Amino acid sequence: MVGEDGGRARVTFGAGVILRFPGNTRTAEKPFSLIDSATITGRLYALIEEPSGQLKARIRPRGSSTYVSCTADDRVGRQLRNYFLDAVRVQGSGIWSRSEDGAWSCQSLQIQEVHPVKDVSLREAINALRAIEVDWPDDPLADWAKLDEKGGAA
Repeated sequence: MVGEDGGRARVTFGAGVILRFPGNTRTAEKPFSLIDSATITGRLYALIEEPSGQLKARIRPRGSSTYVSCTADDRVGRQLRNYFLDAVRVQGSGIWSRSEDGAWSCQSLQIQEVHPVKDVSLREAINALRAIEVDWPDDPLADWAKLDEKGGAA
């Protein structure tokens, strides 16, 4: 009850403290953000040219209800317009922030590279991998051991 009230208390016996209830001494964490490289994969659903000439885009990651606000130069903008309403993977310099529960999220991104991606389910991707015909060696670990014996040369 002391903790719920945010108070402090202690139980003593003679001159010694048996139990301490520090109360609500937890300080609120300050918002924290940093700039680092970022890769975002999602659906490009907004592409706007500002009067200043800067290009803004919004990408909604798959399964998310939020979006990442992006900016791009003219070169990247010409690539982005080819993938409007499609799934893309963009890379660049992003501003990341940490929520109170410790989860990191990309708040904004200066796009430097754009790559189209196939928007398929995990099951479809696994089936496509299984359909690849590969002539695997009978004992690949033995082949690796032979490479080690020869100093890495085949």
